[in-house]
Amino acid sequence: MKKLLLVFGLLLCLAQVQAQRSILMQKDSLVCASSVMLDIDASAEYRSNAFDNELLDKLVFGGYISDELSQRQFDRISDLGTFGAQATGRFSFALMQDSVFGLADWGWQGQVEVRNHFELAMDGDLFHLVFDGNAAYAGESAELSNFWLDYMAYQKLGFGLVHKPSLSGFVISAVNGERFERTTILEGALFTAEDGDSLNLAYHGAWMRSDTSVIGFGSGNGLGVSLDGQLNIPLQEDRGYVTLGLRDIGFVSWNEASLDYRADSSWAYTGIPLSDIIDDDEDGIPNFEDSLYYDQTKGSMLRWLPGSAYARLMHRIQERDYFEIEMRFRPVRAFNPLIRGGYFFVLNENTTLGATVTYGGYGNVRAGIAVEQWVNDRFFVAFSAEDVVGPFRREGLGAHAALRLSYLLKSHAE
Repeated sequence: MKKLLLVFGLLLCLAQVQAQRSILMQKDSLVCASSVMLDIDASAEYRSNAFDNELLDKLVFGGYISDELSQRQFDRISDLGTFGAQATGRFSFALMQDSVFGLADWGWQGQVEVRNHFELAMDGDLFHLVFDGNAAYAGESAELSNFWLDYMAYQKLGFGLVHKPSLSGFVISAVNGERFERTTILEGALFTAEDGDSLNLAYHGAWMRSDTSVIGFGSGNGLGVSLDGQLNIPLQEDRGYVTLGLRDIGFVSWNEASLDYRADSSWAYTGIPLSDIIDDDEDGIPNFEDSLYYDQTKGSMLRWLPGSAYARLMHRIQERDYFEIEMRFRPVRAFNPLIRGGYFFVLNENTTLGATVTYGGYGNVRAGIAVEQWVNDRFFVAFSAEDVVGPFRREGLGAHAALRLSYLLKSHAE
C-alpha cells in the first residue's frame, strides 16, 4: 500500500502547493519545519493580442467607438484576434507535520477555489463586419471561420497529498459547475453581391449553454472532477528546480436542462419585394429566424475545464540571483503557447525582486515585475504584475495582478 501510494503521487506529478520562488530557493526548511502552511491566492487578468483597453472600456461602460479606435484594432488583427480574462480566488492548506500511512515525507493538503474564465477568438473579417459593416466586402466573401467564445464559472473543493521536501504533490477536487456558455463557428462565410442587393450566408457551428433557470454563485448546474498540481525536481548542487505541472485537468457534467444548438446550412437574402410591403402581404415577407436552420438538443452534456500544462526552470546564477523560464500550453485556438523569462535578485534574506518578459497566451510581448517578502519566519507575501505599463495606457492590451499570502503555523512545542 505504501509503495503504491508513493508511485501514485510521483506519477501524477501534480500539486496545489505552488512553486513559491523564495520558498523553493531559500526558505524550504522553514516550510518543512512548520506544522501547517496556509495560503490565500487571488489573481485577475485580461489580455488580448489586438483589442486594447480603450475598446474594452467603451464596450463595458459605454461610449462612442471612433473610426480611429476601430482602425487601430483592424490594423492589429492579422489572422486571428484573441482575448482572454479570468479571476481566481483560492484558500489552501498543507499539513507539514503529519505523515501519510507512515510515510514521513508525505502530508495532506486541501483547497477551496472559485474561478471564472472567459476566452474569445475571432477572424479579422468577422471583426470588420461587426464594427464596420459589410460594405467593404461587396463582390467578396468575408470569412467567419475559427470563431470561439467560451465562458465557465465554477468552484472546487479538493484534497490530496504533498511531498514535503520538494513541495510536490496533487489535489483531486470535486467541481461545482455554476455557469457555462460556448459558441463556435467551425466554418462560415458571408458573400455580399457587388451591388449590395443580395447576401449569402453559409455556416457550420454550435451554441451551447448550461441551465439558466438557476443562476448565481454556487448554483449546482453541473458536477465534475479536476486534478491540479506539480512535481518539483531539484537540480544538482542546490542550483534550482525543474517544475512540471498541470492545472484544472478535469470536466463538468452539466445538468439535463442544458441546451445544445447545432447549425450546418446556408441562407440567402435577395431582398423583399416592395409590392409585398405596400400590399401588406405578410406571406411575401420572409421570417428570418425560421430561415436560419438549427437543431436543438436538451439534456446533460460533458465539457472539459479550461485546463493547462506547464514546465518551469528556476536556476541559480550566483548566491543571490537566479533566472526562471516557463512555458504553458492550452489546446484551444484562443490561447497561443506562452513563454515567460525572468530575472530575480535576492535583496536580503527576506526580500526578492524580479523582472519578467512574457510572450503568448492571449496576447503579445509584455514586461512585468514580481516582489516577494518574508515579513518574519511565518508570514510570506508575493505580488506580481505580468504587464506593468499596459493598464495605464489606452492602447495597452491588458492587465494582470496576482497576490499570495502564506502563513506558517508552528507547533506548540516550538
